[in-house]
Amino acid sequence: MTKPGPPSRAMGGMGKDRVDVHLLQRIYDRFGVPGGILAALLVVSMLVEDGSSGDDLVVGADGASVDAGAPGEQGSSSETSTTLAGVADAGAPTGATGADGSGGAAPGSAGAAVDCRTDGRLRGIGYTMPPCVPVFAGDNGGATARGVTEDKVIVALWQAQSDPATAALVTAAGVSDPPEDVRRTIDALVRYFNTHYETYGRQVELVYVTASGATTDDQAMRADAVHIAQDIGAFAVIAYGEPRAFDEEAVAQGLICIPCGLSPPRAFYESARGLAFGGYPPNEVYYEHMAEYIGKRLAGANAKWSGDPLFQNQPRRFGLIWVENSPLAGGPPDPERKAAVDFYKRELAKYGVTLVADVGYQFDLARVQEQATNVIAQMKEAGVSNLAFVGDPLSPIFFTKEATRQRYYPEWFITGNFVTDGVIVGRLYDQTQWQHAFGISFLYTLPTNFEQGLGYLEYKTVSPDDEPATSIATLRMPLETLFTGIHMAGPELTTETFAEGMYAFPRSGGVPSTWLTYFTPDDPTGVRDFREVWWNVTGRGEDEYGHDGVGVTMNVDGGRRYELGQWPTTEPRAFDPAGAVVSADDPYFAEQFANEQSHQHPAGPCRSCR
Repeated sequence: MTKPGPPSRAMGGMGKDRVDVHLLQRIYDRFGVPGGILAALLVVSMLVEDGSSGDDLVVGADGASVDAGAPGEQGSSSETSTTLAGVADAGAPTGATGADGSGGAAPGSAGAAVDCRTDGRLRGIGYTMPPCVPVFAGDNGGATARGVTEDKVIVALWQAQSDPATAALVTAAGVSDPPEDVRRTIDALVRYFNTHYETYGRQVELVYVTASGATTDDQAMRADAVHIAQDIGAFAVIAYGEPRAFDEEAVAQGLICIPCGLSPPRAFYESARGLAFGGYPPNEVYYEHMAEYIGKRLAGANAKWSGDPLFQNQPRRFGLIWVENSPLAGGPPDPERKAAVDFYKRELAKYGVTLVADVGYQFDLARVQEQATNVIAQMKEAGVSNLAFVGDPLSPIFFTKEATRQRYYPEWFITGNFVTDGVIVGRLYDQTQWQHAFGISFLYTLPTNFEQGLGYLEYKTVSPDDEPATSIATLRMPLETLFTGIHMAGPELTTETFAEGMYAFPRSGGVPSTWLTYFTPDDPTGVRDFREVWWNVTGRGEDEYGHDGVGVTMNVDGGRRYELGQWPTTEPRAFDPAGAVVSADDPYFAEQFANEQSHQHPAGPCRSCR
């Protein structure tokens, strides 16, 4: 098979709708450790820079923001913040949690006729709308848990500190959204979910919380979680890319934590059982899929897609580069990540496969070049011809560049871990190397343009006259998880009924545009299937932020997805353009959006407004 030709790094001129990789490189060269760039790529620091010196803000469903008061002075916000209009008058509760496996809570007195989709789910645009239940009208039990009252659920939205100068640079480069766009987008999405999900007479009210210290300051992170639980009195916390110390303290304080963890080992979810939901899959899930794919499809065959003729004519020898500490905040080595690598070796052994080399590295961008020199030398010395990477999305810039410097050209196995399968980062890697990259990804197939995406269409149903942030797909995911749990919990909302409801949520998705979702106590993240991908070094298309450019991730068979146990034994379809797509629209979304446009939304919940 003929390999793609030399890569082109040109990505179009700068402007409102363009990103220039050379600009990102100049920013990196000029400012050294690119913490802000990393944050932007992962939508970690896209939350609002409110200019209030860390004060908390309460935001109602109409977007109004007010001072929530200093720690220990909770309550001043509840009287002045605004929420959507309430629902029908209360009646008697049933006491049922709704976690009965049928999906959906047992209602109180029916307040209106039920208007469900033909698939038995609530009206809405996505595949993952929860099961339909009668419109609620009854006594919801009032203050059933901390942060829960008769008419509201208080949820904190924690945001990391952001350096204003770096934030301005990445916004100008097109890989981040202006803070006001992010705030407006979140507020609109909260309104969408408040009006489309059954929340049993309550409305979710967000309290924005700015971090009191750097993400590397464990003491500050734990203090923030205590503040959210004890001073704000929240029921749940949403934190985009929070460090482990924050996660651990949040669940220790009894908070529902969403999305809790950025691909931590399963041991974390065992310790946080019933409180941590959403987010990227546990580390072991990637390793399970990797082992099955490699064992069934690559082992014993020659490394035909490498860039070295010697490798192309010899059976593959497998290697792994893996991050030893947090792929976001750094810090000391995490023994659980080493344990996950040992788990991977045991999974490979089931297929008679061994790693000839595995080398850990520390996430520390000030030292990554030094580490890359040593790591790549070890892989080359061991004769690794198929090299997998499990770590942060920026370090491969250095590892791939170093591989070229050392004239080492293996196959690169894309693992999908921590968005290393993304287009926006793939364009930053050395294309001489990345043209040999293929593997797996849990991400869904992107729409052909921003306006066909699920989040965009949901946004337009409640805010048709303006445009959302380009990061809406990432911003909406934890909100969807939160509202799914509230819907499934039933009227008596507690952390226990929330968890039971999540476990009762039925299998949903599993199509190119939507990964298969369901939740279990062992794996509460919800991501269950992966797709096969390869890097097209000369292909053209949009990245995750809608920037057109050269270099794209190709989705084999239109983005067909596979659960564990379903990977075929046939040869991979890497670098085969037949049936592979850069992006694809889902007509189901357009159809459901048209259905949503057929009625008028009232001021409050619209479950009975048709």
